[in-house]
Amino acid sequence: MNVVEHEIIKLKGIVLDIEPMELQGIQTWTRGANVVFDDDATHRVGGYRQFADPYPVGAKPIFLHPVLTPDTSYWIYISDDGVDCKCYVTDGTTHWDITPATGLTTGGPGIWTGTTLNGIPVLNNGLDYPFWWNGETGTPCTTIPGWPVDQYAKSVRAYKYHLVALNLTRSGVRIPNMLAWSSAADPGTIPDSWDPLPGNDAGDALLSDDLGGLVDAETLRDNLMIYRQHSTAYASYVAGQYVFVFRELFNTSGIQALNCATEVRGKHYVITDDDIIVHDGNQYTSIADNVIRSYVFAAISPEQHHLCCAETRTSKDEVWFCFPYTDSENLSYAAVYSLEDDLFGLRELPEVTHVRTGIIPEEDFDATWDGALSAWQQDPRFWNEQNYSETNDGMMMADPVQSRLLNVDASNDNDGEPIEAFVERTMWTVGGSREDLWTNVLTRSLWPYITGTPGDVINVRIGGAMSASAPVRWSASQPYVIGSENVPKLDSFAFGRLLSIRFSSSGGDPWQIHRFGFDYVPQTKY
Repeated sequence: MNVVEHEIIKLKGIVLDIEPMELQGIQTWTRGANVVFDDDATHRVGGYRQFADPYPVGAKPIFLHPVLTPDTSYWIYISDDGVDCKCYVTDGTTHWDITPATGLTTGGPGIWTGTTLNGIPVLNNGLDYPFWWNGETGTPCTTIPGWPVDQYAKSVRAYKYHLVALNLTRSGVRIPNMLAWSSAADPGTIPDSWDPLPGNDAGDALLSDDLGGLVDAETLRDNLMIYRQHSTAYASYVAGQYVFVFRELFNTSGIQALNCATEVRGKHYVITDDDIIVHDGNQYTSIADNVIRSYVFAAISPEQHHLCCAETRTSKDEVWFCFPYTDSENLSYAAVYSLEDDLFGLRELPEVTHVRTGIIPEEDFDATWDGALSAWQQDPRFWNEQNYSETNDGMMMADPVQSRLLNVDASNDNDGEPIEAFVERTMWTVGGSREDLWTNVLTRSLWPYITGTPGDVINVRIGGAMSASAPVRWSASQPYVIGSENVPKLDSFAFGRLLSIRFSSSGGDPWQIHRFGFDYVPQTKY
């Protein structure tokens, strides 16, 4: 009997846009949930727990913006229950109502932007005048100085020493291709004028209306990228009479919605209207084509697409592209992109409306050994991290459904609920070619190498199918106990021309699949 052993190393990400049988090699997974990829391994994600509980009565967080002051780190969040809209700030222990005295108009999630100029946070919703906060918890937010009467903006962003407002409405007339900028602000202050006068450098401009209305903007190195839905322009600061010059950049690539561009290492990662791209201000490249592009954009709920957002997690070399799946009313999935490995994973989200990176106050962490989430190697947090680290960024989610803020990776479960995770590769020909499709094989055993918390159990199954259209006949699930002294081969039998393998877990701590092997006996053809 000819027994063949086959070992699989350097496991790759999830590919959903190519039929499993068309993929080369077994290293690429064809389905998965709550797994990400790093260092040639498949990682089960960490969980989340409530942050700054208890909350103000009736609070329904929909939007987040981090604030760093000389004394502490804060999180501003917008609460909107459909009747009342409030602005709160918390340090992780106490909540303060800093709603502007003029009040806020309820408008739901997906309409807010937050930016920081000279360390001063500025928020905007397109329904009220933009407002800022001075960092004093006993002081409410106020309208930014000099803002023109009866003017509204879809987005407000900081650039150089200015605030830039895009897609304006003036006296009830919407001018979607217009932007305006404030006078320059002195260090540590907010701009005091938006009226173009001989003594300041405030101004406005109309960009081409042939390419659509302005949606959002984000700085990229020395320029301001200006995104429309289907095209992209940019502004450069030149000072003097013109202050800024504007140039078109991409005529076929724009942005999906507000907050859908994020900067990493001198590049923008963007959710466009039909792709996920990276660009350096000169050329763009799709990172999702033939990977997850078709899956994601077929899944995005048309009614809720304005909730999509992109966010960088520098400490983990990840970019999250969050989207509402099919009929979800809120964000339900994140396609998590590994910057180092150029791979995508998928993470389920608990019906949140915004995801934001920032510094998490130390009050939300127990930094002692007794406060460890699990074994030292598996704890998803940074050891010896301090409240004031601008590199060890955390991530927060706004959950209006259950009225809570959620601190990502602060727990190994989802706020007390077990994490269900799996990854699988289906319809694989052992030889990796179409010629081998006609060879039947009998798999007999499997030996994975998985690390994690000793005693946690990973369930493993092997399956076989006679054709791509036939169902997979899965073997019985075999438990793999992490940390066993002698890791035996798991007896698992499957027969067919196309093989499948699946790893799954329910609850427990994060784990990592580094490699696996199996043996099989070639059978007759046809």
